[in-house]
Amino acid sequence: MSASVNPSAYGTPLTFTAIVAAAAGATIPAGTVVFWDGGNAIGSRSIIPGANSGTAILTIASLGAGVHQVWATYSGDPNYKGSDSVVDVQTVNPVATTTTLSSALNPSMYGQSVTLTATVQATGGTIQPTSGTVQFWDGTALLGSASLANSNQASFSISALAAGSHSLTAVLLASANFQASTSGSITQQVVKNQTVVQLGCAIQSAPPRVHRQVVFTILVHPAGAPAYLVTEGTVTIYRACGQLVATLPVRNGQASFNRYLCQVWQKGFYAVYNGTANLGRAWSNMVRVTMSPVIAGAQSTRPAIVPKVTAAAPKATLALALHANRVAVLRKG
Repeated sequence: MSASVNPSAYGTPLTFTAIVAAAAGATIPAGTVVFWDGGNAIGSRSIIPGANSGTAILTIASLGAGVHQVWATYSGDPNYKGSDSVVDVQTVNPVATTTTLSSALNPSMYGQSVTLTATVQATGGTIQPTSGTVQFWDGTALLGSASLANSNQASFSISALAAGSHSLTAVLLASANFQASTSGSITQQVVKNQTVVQLGCAIQSAPPRVHRQVVFTILVHPAGAPAYLVTEGTVTIYRACGQLVATLPVRNGQASFNRYLCQVWQKGFYAVYNGTANLGRAWSNMVRVTMSPVIAGAQSTRPAIVPKVTAAAPKATLALALHANRVAVLRKG
């Protein structure tokens, strides 16, 4: 028995030929030849008569990578006894592969989910890889891995790529039958996302005095898809005249600031998200806060958060005005 090629690559069709010879001028043997890989039968073929011998041919591509002890046995016929061939030591090597990488969304916006797909092909043979592990890399940083799930493709989704340019590659890890391969790099562009800032305030009464606690709430979210909570950067509250009030970190898409006010006035406030490398700078709507002994309120020129005023300001029967050591008593009515 002989093999068409040795060593061979996994998935490459391999032909084993067994010759059953007879004495010159004798009848050509008939029957069946069984081919074995060690103790496992891998196929059987009927003998094809020739001039002085019979031939059985088996073509197979499914021998896994490794060393195989292949031999053939002839079962015999009414005229001939059965016989076994010598063992053919067949070496099957893992087949080479190529990996290509593609992006479903390029360029993408910061925060958007980008699906990366690696396609793996065997460079020879008739069997394509349908199992194995593919790693996805951003330069020297491992993003994650995915399996070839009954196909020659593996997909991986990520939304954490920072704004900027990323050199992405995919690596098929070596397996028993397939050699490792690395894709060429693709450049994934991630652009900065724009933001929307909304400012609102609520005034809490504190009878029986004029002091009020003003609670400013700032919401920050991306201007477009996807919707998620901003967890980076700072927001600054300003008075309408541009005077800085406070700068606060953004956590879970918002920031809050409490302030006690006792003056009698009406003032406007607005907020500015200061932006980051991933998110753009943005301005909020203007909120006007009115404070007086008998009325306290807040109004937004473009309310995004409905202002909330708790209990009404307390009633007063007397009010005291202090002017340069003089006390004037103002009676109600």
